[in-house]
Amino acid sequence: MRGTLSHIKIRLNDAGARLSEENLIRFDWRMIVFTAALMLLLVGFVSLRLSESSIGMWDKVVPPAANQSTGVVVGTPRAIRSDEWLRSTPFTLSQYEQGYPVRNESIGVGEDPLIMSLPVYHYTTLFKPQNWGYFSLGLDRGFSFFWAFKIFGLILSSFFLLLLLTKSSFRLAVTGSMWLFFSGFVQWWFSTLLVEMLISMNLMFIALAYIFLSKKKLAVGLGALVFVIFALDFALLLYPPFQIPLAYLTVFLLFGFFLEKNRRRTFARNFKHRLPVLAGIGVVIMAVLALFYRDAKPTIDVISATVYPGRRISLGGEIDLTRIFSGFTDVPITETRFPAIWGNACEASNFILLFPAILLATGRNAVLRIRNNPLIVALSAYLVLLFIYTFHTIPEPLARLTLLSFVPSNRALLGLGAGSIILTIIFLSEKEERSTTRFAVAGSVLALLALLFYGHGLEAAASDFFHLRFVLVIAATFSVMTFLLLRKQVALFSAAILLVLIPFYNVNPVSVGLDPILGKDVEQAALQMKQEKPQSRWVVYGDNLMANFLMSSGLTIENGTKYTPILDVMHKLDPEHKYEDIYNRMANITFVRPGESETDAVKVWLIAPDSYAVQIDPCSDRLKNAGIDSFAFFKTPADDLSCLVRIREFPDNGVSFYQRRP
Repeated sequence: MRGTLSHIKIRLNDAGARLSEENLIRFDWRMIVFTAALMLLLVGFVSLRLSESSIGMWDKVVPPAANQSTGVVVGTPRAIRSDEWLRSTPFTLSQYEQGYPVRNESIGVGEDPLIMSLPVYHYTTLFKPQNWGYFSLGLDRGFSFFWAFKIFGLILSSFFLLLLLTKSSFRLAVTGSMWLFFSGFVQWWFSTLLVEMLISMNLMFIALAYIFLSKKKLAVGLGALVFVIFALDFALLLYPPFQIPLAYLTVFLLFGFFLEKNRRRTFARNFKHRLPVLAGIGVVIMAVLALFYRDAKPTIDVISATVYPGRRISLGGEIDLTRIFSGFTDVPITETRFPAIWGNACEASNFILLFPAILLATGRNAVLRIRNNPLIVALSAYLVLLFIYTFHTIPEPLARLTLLSFVPSNRALLGLGAGSIILTIIFLSEKEERSTTRFAVAGSVLALLALLFYGHGLEAAASDFFHLRFVLVIAATFSVMTFLLLRKQVALFSAAILLVLIPFYNVNPVSVGLDPILGKDVEQAALQMKQEKPQSRWVVYGDNLMANFLMSSGLTIENGTKYTPILDVMHKLDPEHKYEDIYNRMANITFVRPGESETDAVKVWLIAPDSYAVQIDPCSDRLKNAGIDSFAFFKTPADDLSCLVRIREFPDNGVSFYQRRP
């Protein structure tokens, strides 16, 4: 048996060697086995229709029938993940029911599905691999593939990126990819587009490395194809607060990577020969972006003119040191327990930032005239510049010139976190520059003092959550980890960081299928009404959650969550444009009936920056003039309305459906 295993290892190593080139990834049997294992898990994940969706939250809104599956396999659906279960998942189902259109009035008045990276029948889908499953595997497995792409795509792309940056250190690549994946910030924001952005960033970098450094035409060609797909995927995700920090991170990484002596020579030697490839890449990318802009420009203009988020501008300096380094104290945060000053569990989440210790070691090397790795220098410069921006304001012209005006300080934490993890892994791979024990001890003592000082400030800012004993434990833990880092004790450091991240392993649930929405009596009734009167336009009174639930059936719902403002409808309800500054925004829209003593006049008020309420009588002629002919009432009585006739009722769920009398 031992001889057979040895023979397999030799064969795998030989296969890996044939794929390897100087300055690129040197494959061995461990990397091949690790990759194959993850790909098998991906296939099993999709075959079983699994996801990390919090779709199970809908069972609390519309209770399931006695024999209906809740869909939850492991963990707990998270209410805080409303951007997914309340919005993007119902939007995706609405897209499916309507045939994946580019325009879907239930989501907004423009090409909102295109802007939001939802599945659409559009040429840009060729450059959005996360959505390919919807068109080849069916709805259930397409939804599962979307999540599998996020999970396994992030782990594998980070693994290969770190192999490239650490000269093929398998252990460090596994540690770094798992560290990034299980970081509190990534897990709490996992259902957002940041995961796809990280995957695209990783693969763009790897593709460029092979384009410029590989001797093989096939590798260069594949690199060009991968770069085109994921550069366009990255560009078309359209969330600048995350895109811009990651774009800068990619630029600094490339600069440091190609400055390394051997790579610099190979790059210079190959550059002229790669110019036609680069020209082709540029033409394809610019052509696709130009066509996309032509199709999406009206919607982009509408969003740019909104009060929120269109007129938002950031100049940095919006958070303080306690928030920037809060990743050290993320451990006790749960969905229901978090520091009140940071709003919620997602906004309170962060990364463990160890880059200050590496800055200390890099400075020591500079003083002693020990050559620093250009990658470490480039990443250090990036982190210092982004760190300054997060807590110190910059002039508005500079913010606009650098595009940082689109990046609130709390969103820049993604760049700080990803950059710090990559820097730490690269630093650990430079074993020949290990710090002395004395320096490592001094560094760990400094870390202890800094964390105690930080903890004191944190306790003062959030005494409702952080206490002295916890701060002492955190300070001691990370001072020891600083020592392991500076001494480059890879095995111990890797074990320590993965242990520290254990509380984040179960942030997101594992669910199966789409049963919490599909197949329920209310959803089936909505599907039937859609078939009977496909042109009906609906308003849902009461909690706006039901509006989003009914969107999933393909009904055209005028309230609920709207990515672009419904100005045409609201101008008919508010012809004087009295409330335009309130409703000209991306928002969750709630309709309520006037009280008995109130007039029939329309009232609109702001609930939150992304939410407002409209008070209007369902029998109002303004609604009729806006084309609204159908109504749903959720936990709101409607039997006293003579202008409407009830067509369906579900007392157990508190839902009733009405249409306007002829």
